[in-house]
Amino acid sequence: MRPKQEPAWERPSGRDHGPLNTRIAPGRALPRRAFPALFMTLFFGLALQTTAAEKVPVIIDTDVAIGYPGHDVDDGLLLLIALNSPELEILGVTTSWGNHTQAKTYAKAREILKAAGRSEIPCLSGASGPQDLGRETPASRFIAETVLAHPGQVYILIVGTTTNVATAIKSEPEVAPAIKEVVSMGGTLAPPGRWPFWAMFDLNYGADVASARTVLMSGVRFNMIHSALCMETIMTPARYKRMTREAPFMRELIAEQTRQWYLESLFLSPKPNERGFVPWDVSALAYLLHPEWFHDNWRRGEIDDKGWGKRSVRIYDQGLPAGRGDFNAPDRIDEARFWEWFFQRI
Repeated sequence: MRPKQEPAWERPSGRDHGPLNTRIAPGRALPRRAFPALFMTLFFGLALQTTAAEKVPVIIDTDVAIGYPGHDVDDGLLLLIALNSPELEILGVTTSWGNHTQAKTYAKAREILKAAGRSEIPCLSGASGPQDLGRETPASRFIAETVLAHPGQVYILIVGTTTNVATAIKSEPEVAPAIKEVVSMGGTLAPPGRWPFWAMFDLNYGADVASARTVLMSGVRFNMIHSALCMETIMTPARYKRMTREAPFMRELIAEQTRQWYLESLFLSPKPNERGFVPWDVSALAYLLHPEWFHDNWRRGEIDDKGWGKRSVRIYDQGLPAGRGDFNAPDRIDEARFWEWFFQRI
């Protein structure tokens, strides 16, 4: 995995941390005959440490609703791929309302963790609606405590409404500076006065504009995987058949819990002249693990909630120099590498 090219105007260096639970034990003097064994121990120990250092510590904040009739399946696909990604150190899964109610998303996250044999991963319930911004929940408390315990190390992957993370940021001023990066699926790029048709699909930010604005304007390094970018990847009928027939991980669960959504998407595809559904949130996970597949696009802008009944939110470039942007909104993805990775991990 090639490290992401950082902007020249200073950003944190590469992902050089080890697992967060690593502890170093004190040593002691050894007899000379022990040196060869010590050398081998150190050699293999360093090799293992190098492997461990490649892990990316992340909290996944999601409104997962795969398998519920009439609800999108992208969060579920992302969570399954994440659980099958050895380069991730999943510190916890936090849930919020959005794609479904808080009770349903929390239950679904626990269901998937149990089915995958990963019940040891903490799963915490969070916000039940935009009215919970600033109201502490188990999810917001977990996010705040985790990043404060490991400042500058933890990534947060937001693939639902942003209320949990916004509440964590509002809880203490030290939280935002302690977050390594946020990778978030949501938003629509558009200049003022123009609304592309795909703006209607921006529900992650549109469901709670105040929370989205809180996170974006907190000063945290923010990567916005927006709707137009995600629409470059379409789960076509051919890809769907391949996924449900060849998926190496949790194939039966995937087939069972995506079938209805796939059939509905054949008539309601968001992309003209191309049948299928968009696995929106999976692009955010791809960016977290493989930013080299994307073309970074730093911008300055703000959340605009004045259009489309305040349900869709666009973030637009204000025409300021992009060299010191407020957020990164990648504008290209290597689709071939994305799908190769997808079918290896799903």
